[in-house]
Amino acid sequence: MKYLEKLARIFQDNRSRVYVVGSFVRKIVCNDEAKDVDLCGALTPSEVAKILEGTEFELYDTKDHYFRTQIKVKNKPNVYFDYTTFRKDHYSDKDNFHPSKITIAKTIREDYTRRDFTINAVYFDSLTKEFYDYCGGLIDIKNRLLKTVIDPDKSFNQDATRIIRMIKTAVDGPYNIEYNTFQAAKRNAHRIDTISDKQFIEKISKIKNKELGFKLLKEIFPWKKF
Repeated sequence: MKYLEKLARIFQDNRSRVYVVGSFVRKIVCNDEAKDVDLCGALTPSEVAKILEGTEFELYDTKDHYFRTQIKVKNKPNVYFDYTTFRKDHYSDKDNFHPSKITIAKTIREDYTRRDFTINAVYFDSLTKEFYDYCGGLIDIKNRLLKTVIDPDKSFNQDATRIIRMIKTAVDGPYNIEYNTFQAAKRNAHRIDTISDKQFIEKISKIKNKELGFKLLKEIFPWKKF
């Protein structure tokens, strides 16, 4: 938290803000496990690089197309933050895995609808200690309930790999999957075939609770071989 607050003050001194989002927010609320600290804000990676000049922070592994980068502490390779600019993801029917177009957004209200589940769409300001939640994510974190930010059929139709992330989060959290979200996952499960079997295996291999994970995988993807 020490480096996080130092970084947040640099953003503040440059008339901007940086917010924590994702699993680290869940750790703050319910002491869940969180290995990475995901950050987001209105500045692009190039703008972040400019405000970090002359500080103890620097950028690493920038992916300009996705407006994503890592902010690391100089001389401390194990201390870093994943940063993504507020953005809007646009999908087409040709790809059920990646956005076909990404555009910059300016506010949390524009950014949060691109996220997968409500528990990952709560934003935390480390300086003011305020939470920003426009989809009931805080309540869902406290109730251990997993549901999509937008209509679940649309969410899984846009990105079928969210179904695998749903299973992983549910069994490793643990979280209970909301009924409509689970039914939509089954309806849209066939769309996972747009990724290769190798990619599928790689993604499900990240599930820690193998017993419960494979039980859900077999229910949702009965034709797949594990």
